[in-house]
Amino acid sequence: MRFVRFALLATLATSMLANSSGAATTALRWHPAKIVALPSGGAAVAQGYLPALSCPSTGYCSAGGAYTDATNHTQGLLLDEFAGVWRAPIQLRPPSNAAADPTALVGAISCSSSGNCAAVGTYNDANSNVLSFVVSEVNGVWLSAREVSLPTDALIKGQNSSMHSVACTST
Repeated sequence: MRFVRFALLATLATSMLANSSGAATTALRWHPAKIVALPSGGAAVAQGYLPALSCPSTGYCSAGGAYTDATNHTQGLLLDEFAGVWRAPIQLRPPSNAAADPTALVGAISCSSSGNCAAVGTYNDANSNVLSFVVSEVNGVWLSAREVSLPTDALIKGQNSSMHSVACTST
């Protein structure tokens, strides 16, 4: 099993401090980075980083990116921290029209509360088009990604779709 250090998986903690006037203030401090395993069959972290991180509260975060599997395909990567403990990373289930090598990347993530998130990114379909996806986490379970449909006249040869941000509000 390969292990990769993700400096991005250092999470923030809050603590109450008294300022010089005696009033309570909130201070943030970074926790040490964690070592996490890749999903089964994982070989490396694609491009060496995880571009997506959202922490709706202290000790509860979700992260995303990509990794290279044993067949040298790039798969989407999702990770969750619950009560300060990072759970085993999982492979994104790409949309049904994804290529055998989906070259999937989770590019942004936002969580309204612990275990309730949305993530967006890109993948390659079976026709070599670069398309956008959206995926939801509901009560701590990541669902299958869905293609973000473009207008009917938007997908032409050489045209790519790419989503770079997402924002969730509390419900």
